[in-house]
Amino acid sequence: MKKFLLAFFFTFLVLFVSCAESNKVNKLINFFSMKDNIPPVLQEVFMEDEETVIIIFNEDVIPINNAFLSEYTVYGEKNRIMVGLNKTVDAGMNFNISGSAEDMSGNTVNFNVNVWGFNPNPAKLIINEFTTKGTERQPDRVELLVLKSGNTAGITIYDGVPDNYKSSVILTDLQVKKGDYIVLWWMEKLPDGISSFDGKSVYNICSESSGLSDNNGIITVFHTPSLYSDMMDTVVYSSMTSTQYDGFGTKAVYERVKTALDNNWWSGEAINTSNTTSTRSICRRLDTEDTDTSFEWFITVTSGLTFGSENNKEEYRPQNN
Repeated sequence: MKKFLLAFFFTFLVLFVSCAESNKVNKLINFFSMKDNIPPVLQEVFMEDEETVIIIFNEDVIPINNAFLSEYTVYGEKNRIMVGLNKTVDAGMNFNISGSAEDMSGNTVNFNVNVWGFNPNPAKLIINEFTTKGTERQPDRVELLVLKSGNTAGITIYDGVPDNYKSSVILTDLQVKKGDYIVLWWMEKLPDGISSFDGKSVYNICSESSGLSDNNGIITVFHTPSLYSDMMDTVVYSSMTSTQYDGFGTKAVYERVKTALDNNWWSGEAINTSNTTSTRSICRRLDTEDTDTSFEWFITVTSGLTFGSENNKEEYRPQNN
């Protein structure tokens, strides 16, 4: 009887392990072996200065030096690896770093990540006005207002979020001052008669892609294109007409918005865009704090769009039937 029960137990154990998810299998093996056999997880990559890359993991690690380029100076400290490039990288420049690391139990991880050149004086930008129901004559645009003077190299604007987006714009090396405007034209090229800089305070940039997500979507601004970059600003909008995916129409948009909510990039309801048109833009209310909520936003009157200048104060009021 004991032999039968013992055989039954091990048969059950084998079946359980074979059907479990891989991470659950690891936990089960850990329970019996009392050993960690889960590789480290890379959590963040960024440049600390013009010559040094920081790579952060979820646990203490040791770099495997011969896995990095020989010209790099590599050393570890607790859960981070510092990589000295021994050369200066320009702000916003994109390059790759490959390497390997192991944790205290000898589990290894290989990685190949994009890194963006350190921007020592980043400008602070905020979404100030946008349209999503553009036409050929009035294309979709996103206006960014400069809140703090600095350099824009590497700042990235997504029609979506960093790991799930429809299109994006990576800003180049521009020295902007507080109060300047950056107008992103969501089209293949700038319209005739529109210059890239008006000589005073407005920079016009084309996205080289056509159209934002029209009825439902999310626009985000991040410090760099890295997946681990910090968020600078977010807007979530919806026409409130779809019955699919919590009103956001498609699974892709729903998942992008869920990412923003889960990461506290946005709070509460989406901006209601049901009354917007190509000339009724969505404007940030003047003199409001950036709370990443719909409270800050309103729809302008017809032909009330003001890209490249102070926002219109007139709010669209639907006629009562």
